[in-house]
Amino acid sequence: MFWLMFLLSFNLTFHKLEVPQQILTVKDHLKLIEVIPKVDSMPSDSSQIYLGYTKDGLVFYVRMWQKEGINASSRKRDSDALFKQAEDAVYFFVSTTSDRRNAYYIGVNPLGTILDKIYTSNGITEWDANIKVKTHRKSDYWDAFVFVPFKNLSYTKSPWGLQVMRVISKNAHIQLLYPTKELSPRNTLSFELDFNYIKKTRDYNLYFVPSTRIERNPFADKTYQFSSGFTTRFKKGSGDLLDFTYKPDFSEVEADIIKVDISRLPVNYPEKRPFFVEGKSILNLPIGLIRTRNLAYPNYGLKFYSVSDMSAFGIWYVDDDSLGTVSFTRIRYSPSKNLSFGTFLDANSIGYNVVSGDIFYALRKYSLTASAQFSRRLDQSSNLIHFAVNRNPIQGFLFRLEGSYIDSAFISPLNMLNLYFDGVKSFFVAAVYKKFSENNRYFGVHTNYSVTRDLYDNTLVRNRGMLYFSGGKLPYLGGIGYITQDLGYLRGYYPETRVNLLMLALAYQISAWKNMYVEFYKGRYLGGDLKKVEGGFAVSLYGVNLGFKLDYFKSNYDDKRVAQVYGEIPLPYKVLLKPYLNYTDDRMLNKKKFQLNGILAYEPSAFSGIYLAINRRYEDEGMGFDLKQDKEVFKVQLGVYLIR
Repeated sequence: MFWLMFLLSFNLTFHKLEVPQQILTVKDHLKLIEVIPKVDSMPSDSSQIYLGYTKDGLVFYVRMWQKEGINASSRKRDSDALFKQAEDAVYFFVSTTSDRRNAYYIGVNPLGTILDKIYTSNGITEWDANIKVKTHRKSDYWDAFVFVPFKNLSYTKSPWGLQVMRVISKNAHIQLLYPTKELSPRNTLSFELDFNYIKKTRDYNLYFVPSTRIERNPFADKTYQFSSGFTTRFKKGSGDLLDFTYKPDFSEVEADIIKVDISRLPVNYPEKRPFFVEGKSILNLPIGLIRTRNLAYPNYGLKFYSVSDMSAFGIWYVDDDSLGTVSFTRIRYSPSKNLSFGTFLDANSIGYNVVSGDIFYALRKYSLTASAQFSRRLDQSSNLIHFAVNRNPIQGFLFRLEGSYIDSAFISPLNMLNLYFDGVKSFFVAAVYKKFSENNRYFGVHTNYSVTRDLYDNTLVRNRGMLYFSGGKLPYLGGIGYITQDLGYLRGYYPETRVNLLMLALAYQISAWKNMYVEFYKGRYLGGDLKKVEGGFAVSLYGVNLGFKLDYFKSNYDDKRVAQVYGEIPLPYKVLLKPYLNYTDDRMLNKKKFQLNGILAYEPSAFSGIYLAINRRYEDEGMGFDLKQDKEVFKVQLGVYLIR
């Protein structure tokens, strides 16, 4: 452990530079330490880091050796693969205050794609900084040059902190500058800057984003419809945002990848629309009380949030065609690094008025967290009570324990799908053991049990138990498990509500766009037999990312096949094509569907773009395919800085 004591005994040195390119002449460097699958201060795929700063910003240069090929495919900023660390990348945590509560979170993959977020004890928010990145790839290493402008940082004139993480996705190796069990602003190494050398800049900006769209839809009252809207954004530093949008259009948002679920409940797909995604983590509660995706037809919206070292405040006001006017407010306060309190208030024109309070506590030394929530629907005098205890280290023993009590009449059109049942009490427990060992070997055991009962007569609403074993030598994994359920909420619709299934899974996982998997389910299902197969693969060839997913679901009540194709295809002049095709054959209903969605996007900057979206759907109910939907949308938006 000498190397760890050595790291903790000194501050990092950032070299003062005249221009960013001078970082290439710096000789002093640091090396990352491997922490997964084992602690190794001299990994074979080593990483060298060079640190510096100019009058205008921080400069990082990293050389990362990699003998078995580089795996990265994401070309879109803030992509899911980068955020979920599902491809090769290097990440920087930069904490710019002395208390280490917050950090700027920057990720870069070998293609030069950027992830930029703000990590706080009160949630993760968008950043949209003017970060400059250059990457260089060779057969056995890749380089990343990163420049972070000071004008995009809010900071105090005190020692800052830095953590660097590298992910090698093929064998799930993780390297850190400062070895720790948890990636957070608190676990960083200190460094000092000459603040007299740094150029002072304005820390706010105002920009205006008008948009115009033309829609062709022969099935509507008017074949061609013209509409315009705009968004105005004022951002101060990196923690305060005021955003007003009028007649927003989200035609550039890609389609959902359909999931076939045996629970026979509607699937809760995630929010993707930019207005609702940005700042969404501030709204996080143990049990979410607002599902913004239910606000399907917004006319206009106002959003303001402010995130500081100890608190977060956010307010949203939306006028929606289907749900009327809706406002919701969230406040979080953190008196210490491990403790936070929160409140939530929802008021709207449909009568669903909710007030809620929650508490969160973390015992970092043992990777333990605990939370509790009490919510009340004022117009129905209906309550929700929830608690959870969680242990989630990188590897080893993990567990989760939670319970809920939800009065009747608590579900509304605003939280539907976040909650499936009310008038219930529920309990959930899960235990997991996972171990990464030498030679890229992995072994895991996962077991859980949950039960939901009627609050008043104690009848069973649902229970579920699972035991699953997995293991392999990365990137190859396999698993076998047993699932038992009682879908009591289907009582009266089917002769039996029991489900007992054997599960077998095989996977090959390199990165988000280089993988393959297949899952087999077989057993008893609602009084009959069930066979279900789900599989897919994703490939990245010559910069083209394509994915394929196939579902086969056959029971006494279902005979369905669903094939989906999706992808990201770069075209000349920085144009990106995002296709989506869906073919569904429901033989039980004698109905077939073919759907084609496509988005052609040219985005020269974060708030400017030209988009062409196509949506066609054909259906066959035994008489041949008929066109049921035919829509094209052409949209232009231009972001203009009024103050910068």
